Amino acid sequence: MQALHWNIAGNTTRREVYFHGELTRFTLMQAYHQFFPKTAHAEIFTKIPTNATIHWYVADISTLDSAGFAFLCDLLKQSETAGYHVQLSCSEHCLTLAELFGFAHWLKPMLSH
Repeated sequence: MQALHWNIAGNTTRREVYFHGELTRFTLMQAYHQFFPKTAHAEIFTKIPTNATIHWYVADISTLDSAGFAFLCDLLKQSETAGYHVQLSCSEHCLTLAELFGFAHWLKPMLSH
């Protein structure tokens, strides 16, 4: 099992969040505790204006299961609800999960081309 790692880059109008490793039911609690301390959450969601772009780079996730996909969708939805423009770079496997769970219509417009 490979731990999930993430890092944040960007400026005042654009935030880029990069995920690497596994996002599965086995790494989900670790990911949750890493990602949702107030400092990490604030670094992504509160230091940029609400009309800014958050680009989620998840194509380097080596293993993604349904639990990890649900966590990712929650992060994307939080970004949307907060008023950010959301972009996504993901693997074909992520798109397959979106199709299987009926989220493709919501996810595909976020894809960066």
